[in-house]
Amino acid sequence: MCLISMPIFFPTSEFVAVECQSSTGHSGQPSKLDCVVKPQNDLKIVKLYWKKNGQQVLTFDGSINPENGRFQFADTNWRTSKNISLLVKDTKVSDEGIYSSTVVTTRGITRGDARLDVKGKPLCPLQVSKRKSCIIFSAKSKQQLY
Repeated sequence: MCLISMPIFFPTSEFVAVECQSSTGHSGQPSKLDCVVKPQNDLKIVKLYWKKNGQQVLTFDGSINPENGRFQFADTNWRTSKNISLLVKDTKVSDEGIYSSTVVTTRGITRGDARLDVKGKPLCPLQVSKRKSCIIFSAKSKQQLY
C-alpha cells in the first residue's frame, strides 16, 4: 500500500482583502472589532471563521454557528454589506487577545487580524468630593486610581 501525501494550497487572491481595526473594550459592555471585506461588489462570502488566539468563536459555513452566545456579527446584513465586524456582548477581561477572520469568497481566500484590548471596570465608585482608593483591573496590569 502506497500513501501519497500532497500539500493543500488555499488560493489567496489579490482581488479580495479584509481590512480590520483593533479596538479597546470595557468589561461588562459590548465591544466591536471592525472588519470589512473589499471589494464589496462582485463577490459572495462562502465561509467565514472568526478565531481568538486560534480558537473558533464564530463560524459561517452555510449557517451561523457561534461557539458562545456572546459572539455575533455586528451587522445583521453582513453578507450583503460585507461588513463582517465581530460583536462581543458582555465583554470579559479574558476576551482580550488577537482575533482573526478568515474569509472564503468566490474570488479567493483572505484573512484579517485585529486586537481587542479590554479595560476592567472599577470595583468601587469614584467620588469627586472625597479621595478614595479605587482599583481598576485590566488583563495587562492593575492600576491604582486616586
